[in-house]
Amino acid sequence: MPLAAAGILGVIGYNLLLYGALAYTSPMNAAIVNSLNPAIIVVLSYALLRERLSKTNIAGFLLSLAGVLFILTDGHIAHVFRMNYNRGDLMMLAAGVVWALYSIIGKKLPVPPITATTCSVFFSLLLLWPFAFFYPFPADHISAAGLAGLIYICLFPSILSFLFWNISVQKVGPSHAGVYLNLIAVFTAVITFLLGGALSVLQLAGGAIVLFGVYLATKAPKVKTEQVDIAG
Repeated sequence: MPLAAAGILGVIGYNLLLYGALAYTSPMNAAIVNSLNPAIIVVLSYALLRERLSKTNIAGFLLSLAGVLFILTDGHIAHVFRMNYNRGDLMMLAAGVVWALYSIIGKKLPVPPITATTCSVFFSLLLLWPFAFFYPFPADHISAAGLAGLIYICLFPSILSFLFWNISVQKVGPSHAGVYLNLIAVFTAVITFLLGGALSVLQLAGGAIVLFGVYLATKAPKVKTEQVDIAG
């Protein structure tokens, strides 16, 4: 059943792999591997949905990926090849594949996005409910700040983000929706700056590269003959 599969992949599988990976790898490694998600979505969308991209779109995807790495490494992209990767990074890579499959299923669901989100969350809750007895919620040991953080996670990164993602996937397809994931690095840098953190000139340049890459990656081809096979 597609809705149950969406719940297993997107709600359970992706989150378990993502948070599990952070137990074995650094946030920087996780962010770098996570930046491959748009590329994974593009490749699997081409293989399973036969989505085609123009040369401009492909250049935009590559440019936005370069911009993300520019931000994460503060302009020292070569550091990506010098870092030590471990099983946590492999789990992050698996999380990217799981999210891509979830997005592809979401494109094919014959129900409205709000219905798809509700049903996938419902099926995932049914499967996860038995584990609540083994790992009970520590209500007596959580602070007010922790409770506020938990409410935020439930409302924004969980419910609303899944809903908005499903809407965008059904409207523009997984490939075009996926490239906007690269804006996460830009938003993170901006929010860090607004909260008093430092923002270097190189990171600003990386943000500009990401924005331009996203523009190219989502630009509709003007003529039919411009569309090419992604493998070419």
